[in-house]
Amino acid sequence: MTIKSKLILSFLTIAIVPVLLVESWTIYQSEKALEVARIAGLETIADLKVDKIETFFIEREADIKAAQHYFNIKTHLPTLTRLANDRSHPDYIEAKKSLDRQLKPFTLISGYIDVMLVNPEGDIVYVTNDEHAKFDLDHTLPDHDGRAFEEGRKGIYFSKIFVNDVADISYGMLVTAPLIDLQGRFSGVIALEVDMAAIYQFIQDTTGLGQTGETLIATKVDGAVLFLNPLRHDEDASFKRKVAIGSHSAFPIQEAVLGRKGAGLSIDYRKEKIIAAWRYIPTLNWGLVAKIDEKEAFASVTQLKRQIFMFAGIVLFLVTSLGVAFASSIAKPILALQKGMEIVGAGNLDYKVGTDAQDEIGQLSRVFVKMTESLANISSAREALTMDLKKTNQSLQQEIRDREKAETEARKSEATINSILETAADAIITIGESELVKTFNHAAEGIFGYTPDEIIGQNISILMSERHLLRYMKSGESMIGDASRETLGKRKDGLIFPIDLSVSKVDLNHRQIFTLIVRDITWRKQVKKEQRLAAIVFDACTEAITITDTQGNILSVNPAFSLITGYSAEEVIGKNPKILQSGRYDSAFYKSMWDKIAVTGHWQGEIWNRRKDGSVYEETLSISAVRDKQEKVTHYIAMFSDISEQKRAAKKLNRLNHDLKSANSKLSDEMSERERIETELRLAQKLEAVGQLAAGIAHEINTPMQYLGDNVHFLKTAFEDYSELVGKYKQVCLALKQFPGQEAVLDEVKEAEDLADLPYLEEHLPQSFERTFEGIERVSEIVKAMKDFSHPDQREKAVTDLNKGIANTLTVAKNEYKYVADVETAFGELPPVMCHVGEINQVFLNLIVNAAHAIGGVVKDTQEKGQIHIRTEMENENTVLITVRDTGGGIPEKIRDRVFDPFFTTKEVGRGTGQGLAISRSAVVDKHGGSLSLESETGEGTTFFVRLPIDGKAIATEEQCR
Repeated sequence: MTIKSKLILSFLTIAIVPVLLVESWTIYQSEKALEVARIAGLETIADLKVDKIETFFIEREADIKAAQHYFNIKTHLPTLTRLANDRSHPDYIEAKKSLDRQLKPFTLISGYIDVMLVNPEGDIVYVTNDEHAKFDLDHTLPDHDGRAFEEGRKGIYFSKIFVNDVADISYGMLVTAPLIDLQGRFSGVIALEVDMAAIYQFIQDTTGLGQTGETLIATKVDGAVLFLNPLRHDEDASFKRKVAIGSHSAFPIQEAVLGRKGAGLSIDYRKEKIIAAWRYIPTLNWGLVAKIDEKEAFASVTQLKRQIFMFAGIVLFLVTSLGVAFASSIAKPILALQKGMEIVGAGNLDYKVGTDAQDEIGQLSRVFVKMTESLANISSAREALTMDLKKTNQSLQQEIRDREKAETEARKSEATINSILETAADAIITIGESELVKTFNHAAEGIFGYTPDEIIGQNISILMSERHLLRYMKSGESMIGDASRETLGKRKDGLIFPIDLSVSKVDLNHRQIFTLIVRDITWRKQVKKEQRLAAIVFDACTEAITITDTQGNILSVNPAFSLITGYSAEEVIGKNPKILQSGRYDSAFYKSMWDKIAVTGHWQGEIWNRRKDGSVYEETLSISAVRDKQEKVTHYIAMFSDISEQKRAAKKLNRLNHDLKSANSKLSDEMSERERIETELRLAQKLEAVGQLAAGIAHEINTPMQYLGDNVHFLKTAFEDYSELVGKYKQVCLALKQFPGQEAVLDEVKEAEDLADLPYLEEHLPQSFERTFEGIERVSEIVKAMKDFSHPDQREKAVTDLNKGIANTLTVAKNEYKYVADVETAFGELPPVMCHVGEINQVFLNLIVNAAHAIGGVVKDTQEKGQIHIRTEMENENTVLITVRDTGGGIPEKIRDRVFDPFFTTKEVGRGTGQGLAISRSAVVDKHGGSLSLESETGEGTTFFVRLPIDGKAIATEEQCR
């Protein structure tokens, strides 16, 4: 290779290699960042849809639980069963009318296709959908696998989705549950036919999934995955398309139906490369996948690659041109020097090979001329050459010593690395392309139970079987890279346990070495399991409840009873609650208690009782008598809560308050700030408690309201029957007038009618029933709004619908503004926003209440009303804007900068604490990275602007909130 070629090659290497390294690193980092962002977005979409699906079916479960207790069903289903072959019988017609009055509105309001009642033999005897009557009556339930009735006899059951051949609705599902009559006997099954159109529409919504993305659901059937909804790329897939479990396509949905959760790069049912997030819905045994094609997901990176390669080509051309010119300028004088050397070497010592160049080559040529002139001095040149050789030899010896030192340092480094591997907390294993174990550190011994001598040289499948690991080793597909995944390991004793596996690859001397980092996550799995169990127990347990008969024998207790007293249900059933008495009260105390219950039917107070282990505790106790229709006591219900901790906390708080007061003289300069923090904390705790209370009240009121509606329906039906009976009595009285001697009886009847004011009752009672129904519906709306508004005890951010949150807040706050202002809303189309729902709802509540108070100060003592305008919109692609404007008196300019300060208020004493806007600012700015600002004009009103980031990342500084 010529010097010119070497120079050009060296120039290209020095210039191009750094460019290629930078470009490769840029592309790699862009791909990784985009992959993480895409996976996070898909996981958010998947979690949102799973949460909404589970909420939908929890509401269906609540509906059927309420319907199980309907008085009309308990009363009239036996009649429908008995007269199923004689539907013209008056009793049958009356029973059906009574059920229609209650169940048809229930079907319409709750959005069901049909509500069906099934007799104990499995035949449908009642439907609310008249179009279904000719197809369904006297037939079995329409689920295709025929399990809905048998499973419904045992408890609440959700059937598989089926195609509805009768109605226009494409897909349906049955929710079934057993029915018990008034005598406690099994009387049949109730079935709610659910319209799946809304769920399908939500599932198939491709918002945020681009041009190729989609969401799909499926279930496991006979060792295969059955798709349950039409697919974006296969509209006929529902109930037709299957994928065998274990096949190489549709991997995410296989994982989902097998009960696993995950996200990452994979292959879909079309065998296309995708990015996906998959979840399992245990209630329905469904798997859900949100996915997008890898081509679309990485389109921006692909474009970046094209631009980078184009830039690299331009750089390569420019560098090549410069390299050729530079190499030519150096090679030309060297060639001339070479030619002169050849002439001189041939014996022509008079030839001058000098050049006019002023660089090192020109100097070399001139030195060569001098060298030819000094050939006579060959011996002295020889001695100089000998000295140069000595120096070179010394240099080589020094280089050898340096290399030996470097090798010693390398051995020390290798020993250090081996020491690190042996002391690492995680198992570190290396294997070759043949899948045989090469190294096995001390942590791996502890995790798998093998010694290095037992495992080195063995196949890695002894320790684990990971398809993705093997595929990665063989073809480089589905690479794990720096990410880790959960899989299963196998110990020496045969125990299978969960592990966290991370794999990396190194090319060493043209051989591939794979490093496996393994962590035993058994404890982490157990902790998650215990956390889920604790959450279930927490949700289920409220107050302890004890039910006794009239002799005081315990008939039933709930789980909270066992938690508080230490007695299991088996230990106390059949015994008297006296086993809990603490011995602190004499017989007169208990006699007074039961005397009051005998008179008023209720007793409530605080009392000391004793647990099974002998410890005493203080509780709030409420005892109520349960009476039958004849007002005879049939049972007693006692409800109590352990308040020992509350009492101890109160005493501790009193002690802390005393300590704070004693330290007041030393901390006077810090007291103002401390009071602000303590007040904000107490208010936050109070708001959390109010949220929990509101959610609890909403939950507790819901079932009694169902009972109340049921009973009002019953009373209305009874009154209609009573009116019909009175009409018959009037006809009898008219007939008696024709017979002499009946005047006294008729006068008594007339006197009784006048005393009861019968015409007034007949005119006004029907109106009273209608107003009662309206009131019940209104209470139900308020209860639902309270439940949605409260979101108690929320610890983590979650995606939410802000428009729905504002609507619920308006319902809860209506009593504050309805007398002084009308509300006008303009809800824009908003995406789900990541936030603490309860805290953001509290911000909306503070702004609406403040607006109402501001307007109230203007319109008081007048008949006029002000206006509150609420608007939501997308300010930009990352931010939503909520505007709350009122027509109140405005905020004076001199105090506008202070409205967000703690304890500052313009309201009269007792009307406000000065904390509402301060806490709202803290919630929006500090906890959500948003901004809260205002515009106000005296006499015209005030407008508040709330800006929130969609993804929870900060969009504003604190100064923007002023």
